[in-house]
Amino acid sequence: MFDYILKQGFLIVFVEIKTRNTDYIIQPFEAVDIKKQKAIIKVANAYIRNRNLDLEARFDVISIIQTEHGTQTLEHIIGAFEPYSAF
Repeated sequence: MFDYILKQGFLIVFVEIKTRNTDYIIQPFEAVDIKKQKAIIKVANAYIRNRNLDLEARFDVISIIQTEHGTQTLEHIIGAFEPYSAF
């Protein structure tokens, strides 16, 4: 479900990475819509509960666009959404 789960001090960071060949239709990060956010939050809650973690959670999105010429643009959106924002 997650591309990366990282611990940063008293924080657990769930990272979703979205890659596209173009941003013509939508930016890669826009694929993390409300439906996807709800699914991510549900799994994150289970992950935290099952491991009995006492950590705050943050949800980041890394958006990558790869062109046919081999160039890339990368955007790291820290705190892309809040757990309550999906409900």
